[in-house]
Amino acid sequence: METKIRTLSEILVEADSCENVARLKELSTELVSNRTKYPRVQVVYGLEHILDLLEIKKAQLEIRKLLEE
Repeated sequence: METKIRTLSEILVEADSCENVARLKELSTELVSNRTKYPRVQVVYGLEHILDLLEIKKAQLEIRKLLEE
């Protein structure tokens, strides 16, 4: 039985709605694991997008931490 490879759009839509840093990392791993199925430019774009989301989440966590002090 063959597993279905999700499209880049499906992965990025999930990443955009994701609140969990661990899940974002899993999505980037999924993208890298299937990198031969997508054009290289799409893989790079997807990874950059997920990295941007991770940086936003990191900043949000730092702000929350400062507000709790």
